[in-house]
Amino acid sequence: MDDNENLSDLQKGINLLFTAELQFRLASAVNLAVNTKVQPLDLPQEWTHGTHRVQYDEIALRQDQAEYAVCFLQKSSTFQMASAIQDALWLYEEKPFESKDQIVVSAYNIAKLIRDSFSHSVFRPVWDIRNNYLKRSLLYKIL
Repeated sequence: MDDNENLSDLQKGINLLFTAELQFRLASAVNLAVNTKVQPLDLPQEWTHGTHRVQYDEIALRQDQAEYAVCFLQKSSTFQMASAIQDALWLYEEKPFESKDQIVVSAYNIAKLIRDSFSHSVFRPVWDIRNNYLKRSLLYKIL
């Protein structure tokens, strides 16, 4: 039985938000560890994925590859976090972008801007921030 089965939709959203936070924190820790060269990159000589077997030379990472890849791990966890925030706000309020609480509106707008930037290109986010969009929330004051 799924542990989430008896939870409210709001609690499920909070759990997913926490999962995204953990992934972001892990990606941040791995990023730091790789870039300070304290992250071991060694793998077993042979690794099994279901019925597929891979040898060390097929899966092992060099330091330069790890440094390159960890940047994208951080980006994907940022995208997941922004998506989870936006989903949680939809569960919290029917129309978070029209909330009377400007903090909710701003959080929604920031999450949407980040998520949308990744929608244009997952590996190279594209920012599209228009002035009239910014002025609708506290985001204008932040930026």
